Amino acid sequence: FRYVRPIDYGSAACILIRRELIIGGFDEKYRPAYYEDTDLSMTLRRSGNRVLYQPFAVAMHKGSTTYNNQSLKDDLMVKNRRVFTRKWSNSLQCHYSRLITNWNNQPLRRRILQLVSRLSVFRIIFLDWNVPCFDRDSGSLRTINLIRVLLSLGAHVTFVATDVVYDNSCVYQLNWLGVHVIKQKHFDLGWGDDIEVPCDYDIIFVSRRNSFAMWKPLLEHTCFKTPIVFDTVDLHFLRELRELMATEGINYEHSLNLSNNIVRFKNHIFGSHDTFQGTTATKEQTFQYWKWLRRFSEEISLMNRSIATIVVSPIEIEIIRELKAMRRLRSELAVFHISNIHDDEILDDLNTRATNFQQRKGCLFVGNWEHTPNVDAVQFLIHEILPQIANNSETPSDFALHIVGAGEPPRWMNDIHDIGGIPVVMHGFVKDLGTILQQVRVAVAPLRYGAGVKGKVNSAMIHGVPVVATPMAIEGMFLTPNVDVIVAETGPLFATSILDLYLNYDLWMKIRTAAFLNVKKHFSVSTAKRGMHKLLDFLYVNDPHLRHVIADGTRAVKGAGNCDRETGRYGIGAIVPSNRIVNDSFITQFEHAVTIPKNSVFEADSTYLESIWALSSMDDARSRCHADRACTGWCWNPMDWTFFYFNAISHKRIQERGKLGKFPPGWTCWFQHDRIRNAPRFVRDDGYSNVHFDITSHFSYRIYKPKSSTILERKLVTSDDAQRRCIINYDCIAYCHNPRDWTFFYDDIPSPFDIMIEWGDSLNNSPGWTCYKRHKFAVKLAKPEFVKVQRPSNYVYGEAYITESLKLNNQQAQTLCAKNRRCTGYCNHPREYTWIYEMKQGAIKQHRSPPGWDCYIRPKLLESIRKGGSNKQTTYEALTRKEKGENDKEKVRTII
Repeated sequence: FRYVRPIDYGSAACILIRRELIIGGFDEKYRPAYYEDTDLSMTLRRSGNRVLYQPFAVAMHKGSTTYNNQSLKDDLMVKNRRVFTRKWSNSLQCHYSRLITNWNNQPLRRRILQLVSRLSVFRIIFLDWNVPCFDRDSGSLRTINLIRVLLSLGAHVTFVATDVVYDNSCVYQLNWLGVHVIKQKHFDLGWGDDIEVPCDYDIIFVSRRNSFAMWKPLLEHTCFKTPIVFDTVDLHFLRELRELMATEGINYEHSLNLSNNIVRFKNHIFGSHDTFQGTTATKEQTFQYWKWLRRFSEEISLMNRSIATIVVSPIEIEIIRELKAMRRLRSELAVFHISNIHDDEILDDLNTRATNFQQRKGCLFVGNWEHTPNVDAVQFLIHEILPQIANNSETPSDFALHIVGAGEPPRWMNDIHDIGGIPVVMHGFVKDLGTILQQVRVAVAPLRYGAGVKGKVNSAMIHGVPVVATPMAIEGMFLTPNVDVIVAETGPLFATSILDLYLNYDLWMKIRTAAFLNVKKHFSVSTAKRGMHKLLDFLYVNDPHLRHVIADGTRAVKGAGNCDRETGRYGIGAIVPSNRIVNDSFITQFEHAVTIPKNSVFEADSTYLESIWALSSMDDARSRCHADRACTGWCWNPMDWTFFYFNAISHKRIQERGKLGKFPPGWTCWFQHDRIRNAPRFVRDDGYSNVHFDITSHFSYRIYKPKSSTILERKLVTSDDAQRRCIINYDCIAYCHNPRDWTFFYDDIPSPFDIMIEWGDSLNNSPGWTCYKRHKFAVKLAKPEFVKVQRPSNYVYGEAYITESLKLNNQQAQTLCAKNRRCTGYCNHPREYTWIYEMKQGAIKQHRSPPGWDCYIRPKLLESIRKGGSNKQTTYEALTRKEKGENDKEKVRTII
């Protein structure tokens, strides 16, 4: 766990902080010492900053030099601990036990992993064969930048490989980025033989075919429910096919599709026979063909095992589409294009520092010697291209070929030092490739086979070096010949192109400028982020558990929720999702909403959690809603949409959906009581859609201590009814509801909400209380809806008005009614009075004053009051007086 990562707080024993963030100093409440540094870290995080652990920092700390009196230290610790917990109580109550589940039954390593990844949105395990290094090869650079993109999106990344050496510079590079690196033998996805334990990780990334084949058996027995993303790096079978064809002297025809090229290769080896009997193929050719076919089938099966596959080239996307059409790949396999990645800031910096034409000499080839396409390219360069350049009279005397690459060169290269007088300089492995790229004038990529996107081409372009390449070398790189790159295929044409670009300044500058813009457009970090966002969006939609994790984790980082009023449910705005470990053995019980007609669905407060067209199975709908803990219910129709809800749905609030001839009336709706109880409570049908309540207490037998004037109402069936009453009452800011008992409406409650009394056991024996508080009391009112009542102009409402005004126009009368939450309608006469009503029925009667009255109602608010019923109200003082009287009567009966 030695890697840079966000933490809760940093000790002042060794802390580095920007000066402007500590201008105010420590909080004076902690004087003289202890907990002041903890408080500072919490304050910094609340303001949107991060506190990072830096494992590579070294400090010499002499402890207890300021306070060496142990009893004094203990007293200060206890005192300031109380100060700290009082100040941060709303945040601390969400910190550990409520957010990390199944804690006592887990091994120590698993506990530590949960703690160190709490400040991330989701967890990723990245599996590869080797640890990547910035300076090793282009594949390593792409892997590292891909991990950087994941980290920037809020992921906690654990990297596992076979060759991990903890005190290695390549591992240090990942540690500095914030990656948790462990050895293969230290990595355990399960708990021994117990394969039912949920996986610690939310997404599995596997890079390259060989590493996926190695990890596949373990993944199938442990994290078999976790989505796997397969990063191919390049299509290995395509590169190997092209290599075999080049070895046999056959060109891979880009104008033909994959299957036709495979047939061409097969016919070349075995002839165009239906069987292999009587073929002239050698034993080695037959062995190589079947070896390739076996690897091809293996790579296809690995793709089918993944939920999504990443490729680096649009050419490879077309090949995968062809394999889907051939039914070798699943038709629903998702494919995403994320190519080579180069940092945007580094691109601009290199372009600024790039040297000019006159300062550069020679040409360069870059390639790892362990990669066979690079060895073949050097052979082509040495034997067919350089002799053509040496024999050209225009070749300048300063022209030289520089070859850079890690690994052991082939033996035939040992005796080559020049070709026709042109020096051939072998550099071997170069740690900083930029030093050579700033000195050469032209880069070459004479690759005759391969796959994927060539990092050597990108590296040259971002350092301001134009490139001469074969069509194979620029495949899938969005490059246009003679605009971004010079393209040549044969040896003589390649040699001529190198000299033209080497000697022509205008052409050199044109290709250089266009090539840099191409890299910035197609191979930047921002482009890779867009591709990764598409991938995560796909996983979010198709994996219910991951959808819950990302949604909950995003709310955690952004601080949206209920636990801390200012920063949200997850403490100071950076706590991991609460239900990280899902117990799949628990099946949520959903209840059938039998009262909803077949042509209706639940009414959504604002929008749906999700909607899916023509979901064939109701069991599929049930499993989706069960997996997403925000889901409170669903309405399913196999011939129409399936709607999933996240709000406090009710069978009293429905909307018509199915009509014959337009929508098929075949809906079935289900809901879950416990989830509805904990869902956000929005009220729309009273005209105030932005008023909502937060649950503030889950004690089923306790309520907030009422005052003598607190209003009570008997047996309101649902919490929605209670909410309507509280909203209509202008002074109500909270309520405690029990469907079998009274509902208490508070206009003023103690703060903080800790003064509670037991209610139910002694009086009514009816536990089942839930208390709510308005999220924001000073809420902006939504614009009310008024409807004019058609009636004779000398008629007004028959109920008693609650207030009146004189000689108002209609707009003034509407404003007056809108400001009064109890106003359900008004009647206005421009030369007489305006009467404001709190009516329930809206009956009218004739008035003796002159005609000219206009009457309006607020239909949504009026309907809301009617739904609330006509329960009798009382006050807490009257109720206690009544209870006391009944108790006195009981005592008299006992005495008699």
